[in-house]
Amino acid sequence: MFIRSISAGGSVEEIGRKAHRLSILTRYFNVPEGFVVTTKAYGIWRKEGRLSEELVEEIQEYFYSPYILEGKFQVVARSSATAEDSEKASFAGVFESVTDINSFDRLLEGIERVFKSATSRKVKLYMKRRGITKEPKMAVVVQRQINPELSGVLFTRSPANHEKALVEFVQGSPEKLISGEISGKRLSLPRDPSNVEDGLMKDLITLGPEVEALFGKPQDIEWAYDGTLWILQSRDITTKMETEENKAQIKGWHPLKGIPASSGVSRGKAYFILDDQPPEEAERLFPEGGILVTYVLHAEHYNIFVKASGIVTKVDSILSHPAIIARELGIPCVVGG
Repeated sequence: MFIRSISAGGSVEEIGRKAHRLSILTRYFNVPEGFVVTTKAYGIWRKEGRLSEELVEEIQEYFYSPYILEGKFQVVARSSATAEDSEKASFAGVFESVTDINSFDRLLEGIERVFKSATSRKVKLYMKRRGITKEPKMAVVVQRQINPELSGVLFTRSPANHEKALVEFVQGSPEKLISGEISGKRLSLPRDPSNVEDGLMKDLITLGPEVEALFGKPQDIEWAYDGTLWILQSRDITTKMETEENKAQIKGWHPLKGIPASSGVSRGKAYFILDDQPPEEAERLFPEGGILVTYVLHAEHYNIFVKASGIVTKVDSILSHPAIIARELGIPCVVGG
């Protein structure tokens, strides 16, 4: 057996950490329905280099099941590695996810794409920087795709003020906000829902501490709203930001204005990376210890992150995957600069 429904769950070793947490969340909250292609299937795929006929038949059975996805598109295929979303490392945006899947053939391609991402150079560089030596096993979560009115990220404890929650959101799908490609609307909110007026924000602030209590730690929650408030993912917040500003002044330097996404002090020569610059070329030209200056933090820039001593970006999301990675890696980062 290579597949499990999300509601049936399983151990982290069987279905990965993301799917394991979703299986717990589905007992108490709205989580899009779906199934998990297990790490056992990944192990066989690694040996054979393809999806076996038996696995494809089982995927087909679960996809067309009237109790799960009913054969309806669109769906998403998302990574659920055993090392992902752990206390030490989020792997936020490091593995692949595939959205807008609208055929069974594309679903199979999406699953293989997620499998392949487990051994990418980007993953290896991230693991090296985080001191992770054990190779992760990969599972794939397949879920109904939500097409929301609003979507975003909730930090149940704001990185800058732990007495408040922080929300960033956009209209429509959250992918570009989460990937750091666009800025969203940002709200710093009290953790007491009775002090929040907006109905949706009140629901979020009510839900946040409940999820926090369920997992025992402050949470980074990806959510979507289409008339129903859905939880797409919840992970432990893996890093803290300093709550006090660094008051040090360096003579002869022009102060940079922006929002601190990751605190710290850095020195180096600034190198501007264009949005449309090929990732391989940018990585080749960017030197060790340079300051990365760019309009937007694309996922393709992860290989540069491990070389950068500081990051400055125009798009000002502090809850995006790239901003989370900057905090995890201890790289000073200013957004909205």
